[in-house]
Amino acid sequence: MPMLMDWWTRLEAAPRFGGPRRHVHAQLGGDLATFLERQGILRQGRIANTFPCAGSRGDGCSRSVIEIDGEYQLVCGSRPAQCADIVVSASDVALLSLDMAALCRRVGSALGIQAQPEAVHGIAGIHRIGSFAAAPATRHPAFLVIRFSAKHYAEALGALASRQNGRPFVVLLPTARFLTDGIERDARTVGAAIVVLSDVLDMAADGFTAAADPRRFLDSLGRTESRGQPAATMGVVARALVCDGALPPDWHDLDDRQYAELVADASRYDVFADQRRGTVLKAGTVAGDKVPASHFSTILAAVTSRSHYDPNVTGPDLAQGKQIFQRARALFDSGSGRASWRIFPTIRHEEGHAVYAFRPQPGVTFAFVFLPDS
Repeated sequence: MPMLMDWWTRLEAAPRFGGPRRHVHAQLGGDLATFLERQGILRQGRIANTFPCAGSRGDGCSRSVIEIDGEYQLVCGSRPAQCADIVVSASDVALLSLDMAALCRRVGSALGIQAQPEAVHGIAGIHRIGSFAAAPATRHPAFLVIRFSAKHYAEALGALASRQNGRPFVVLLPTARFLTDGIERDARTVGAAIVVLSDVLDMAADGFTAAADPRRFLDSLGRTESRGQPAATMGVVARALVCDGALPPDWHDLDDRQYAELVADASRYDVFADQRRGTVLKAGTVAGDKVPASHFSTILAAVTSRSHYDPNVTGPDLAQGKQIFQRARALFDSGSGRASWRIFPTIRHEEGHAVYAFRPQPGVTFAFVFLPDS
């Protein structure tokens, strides 16, 4: 990351970063510049007309690039000349310029963003990278924002929030140099998540790589809060416990749109149980219709239990509690039989009755949707 930090810092200072190859390599260092070229982020164009000079005057004047008999010479632009001419190769003076679309694609690939890069019309320095799956079946737009002061970042965040009209979004910043408490507070107010690229990306042989699963960086996405008030819960129509098979199960408060998106993606899960509709699907096929509320209640008790779940102590009728859970488990678990339960295994017997664990096996996927007041 230290090597990449120089790149993000320079990009923030000069969003149209570029120049003759020899100069760019001197600025960034050969390894970093070569990496950016190989990734297509810095692309070679025509021969430069000028070359920055830090000669004897030290004032950053430019040399002219002149071709003489098939060779390129850097000629001092001062009169009288202050520096001797330098002979260079065509490769040295080939212009390298930033390919913003390629940068967005590479960043998107590392962070799990479905990349469709485009400049945001009417707001300079902002590019929409694509859409980010903050949770299964829930996608939000992600924007790369490049500014040179805290004030300009705050203005950019406000402009994006206005266009999003209450919908959550992701803001990617090159560095945290201009990230203030006010900007972070504004982001929380509008339900935006901020990701600092210099903190989360590193270099690998095949491109950028993320320091951790990108979803770990976006805990605040969509969790709006009012000024001076805790996170809002208005508009929540369901609570879902979702597991994609890679990360541990996670709870999500869903509004109407998010609920509809999750339902539309139900076939992706080994088990999809929806209390609002009273149904349970397995691999997209209906396994249970008009499922009793008691089934959802016992499953909710099992997944929220801090220790082993014992359905025999959940109500006055111990036998009935055990029967309800066993019937619910047959619907809510993707396995079957004593040795193949994949979500709620039987772990031991105590005092002549079974107790259970909420312990999903790696790779199993499910979404359990409960009513918000459950």
